[in-house]
Amino acid sequence: MKSKSSEEVKNDFYVNIDRRLIKINLPSIYLIEAKGDYINIKTEEKNYIVQSTLKKIEEKLPDSLFLKVHRSYIIN
Repeated sequence: MKSKSSEEVKNDFYVNIDRRLIKINLPSIYLIEAKGDYINIKTEEKNYIVQSTLKKIEEKLPDSLFLKVHRSYIIN
């Protein structure tokens, strides 16, 4: 059985939206913004509203791609 390389696994990011698991391609994300109890994930194609905290989202993201520039914003 072949295992995926760590690069392949880290290219996707999963979030729960309306009780569905949505896969988002990490390189397509350009901004993550905190708005109260929700997070707005802006990608090249679409915006996603997720009920979560910025801290929880930040823990899931690779440090090599994302930078927290403000207490409410993370950029790619």
